[in-house]
Amino acid sequence: MFIKRITIAAVVVATFILVVACSSRTEDTGQSVAAVTTCPNDPGFGTSGCYQGDWWIEFSVTDHSVTSIKVEVQNTTRVVDLPDSWDLGDGHVKFYGGPNDGPVSSGTMIRLTSTSKNGTATTNWFAYMTGSPVVTCGDGGSSDSGAMDAGVKDATVDATVDVTVDATADATADSGVEAGKDAAKEGGTSDGGATTSWSPYWQQTQYAGSWWAEFTVQGGGSLPVSVSLEVVGGTTYPLAYSYGKWTSGLNYVASGANVILHAKDATGATAQTATFQYLVNQAPLTDASKITPSTSSTCQPLARGMLSLTMDDSYPSQWTLAAPVMAKYGMKATIYNITHTLYDYGWLGSAQSLANAGHEVGSHTVDHFDMTGLTVANMDYELGTSQTYLKANVGSPADSFATPMGSYNATVLTEIKKYYASHRTVNAGLNYMGSSVYELNSDGAYGSITPATICAGLQDAAKYRGWRILMFHDFTTASTSNNDLLYTVADFESILKCAQQTAGLDVVTVHDGANAIRCASP
Repeated sequence: MFIKRITIAAVVVATFILVVACSSRTEDTGQSVAAVTTCPNDPGFGTSGCYQGDWWIEFSVTDHSVTSIKVEVQNTTRVVDLPDSWDLGDGHVKFYGGPNDGPVSSGTMIRLTSTSKNGTATTNWFAYMTGSPVVTCGDGGSSDSGAMDAGVKDATVDATVDVTVDATADATADSGVEAGKDAAKEGGTSDGGATTSWSPYWQQTQYAGSWWAEFTVQGGGSLPVSVSLEVVGGTTYPLAYSYGKWTSGLNYVASGANVILHAKDATGATAQTATFQYLVNQAPLTDASKITPSTSSTCQPLARGMLSLTMDDSYPSQWTLAAPVMAKYGMKATIYNITHTLYDYGWLGSAQSLANAGHEVGSHTVDHFDMTGLTVANMDYELGTSQTYLKANVGSPADSFATPMGSYNATVLTEIKKYYASHRTVNAGLNYMGSSVYELNSDGAYGSITPATICAGLQDAAKYRGWRILMFHDFTTASTSNNDLLYTVADFESILKCAQQTAGLDVVTVHDGANAIRCASP
């Protein structure tokens, strides 16, 4: 089975109670830190409703007059601004942003400074993703260096250093679950038949109003198949799915009315929000006490995020440049081969070497023609002949397929299903339990797309427990690339490093990913 499970040294799923009362406390972050006292202008720093990762930082405050937050990294000149904010509707406002000069790893010592109408407030130094921010008084939050344990390592992160994560908190804890509730256990179905709860993220869109409901419902490892909006004590409106949103006309629902969202997923699991105020609370939380498990004994929401690395067109650089990097991180890719290039250009040896190294053998047709312009007989030639050649000369089972240029229609899909167990498209987005294995989404890793952008997408896969498929082509040792099909091997390594660092993310081949969601595939 082509699968690499990311190992996290110590992952503890816990409920963090952030103490911001006016009292003294000592912060335990693995170092001896002098006791600090909270201040009158304490904005209530915390992580309520927040997601945190190496390439994405979120912190919340209870002071709604806060206009900005900055993050300083200890013993460096690095400052990460969190310029954007979102009112969570539960008394908290979260600020968020991503570092553009390298990751900030779990355990890195940081401090926060907020700006508000009450002035500025600065926390003590604390361990990112494992410690708790506490505001200090008097000296702007500077730490007492004499109180630091001299044996503690400098936690400064450099993008070029070893990226093994020693995590003491699960960075992918589901922030969509109502605080204070005991969520159902997660863990998939592999161990003793344990079930995985479905707890999606709910978000009202900017177009919602008293006469029109519009929400996104995503994540939790599975696709919703039905969503409804209940006006407490009144009408329940079934919502229809279109272009990524769940919508319905309303018979006037006033701003502030008490409502509940209900949803059912592709496995039969159900979830609903806690009661919230319509048009006021734009990101309602899941009521964990109302979650019901899958009705299937074998099909559960994904328990973790997944990533598949795919490579098209049989370029030799996939073996000479990309394969050594993947070997370094212990990861396997799915290679979609154009079979005529293997024998016409003499690239068969590279394909065989990749297969012998454990990478999945996939098909990209014989000639890389637009399949929608072919007769059914020619479609069958492109599909069947390429598969037969790959099985005989490269490796088996060769049951994963990608259409050239991502071009397909209903007839093409019908023919693909005769030969292959999955079909990867070029349609962007995550896949989930409930996605079709014959219309798998993928994101192009083009030369102009930065590793930071791709890394944010990997962290989303972990956060939402979805399956991200990346599509690469050719590779270069050059430091930059202006060719969309040519990706620098240095940036490729940065992506693999991010994948290794991202808690809750498994690297799988398309074959294994498709099998993981096949039970609910339409």
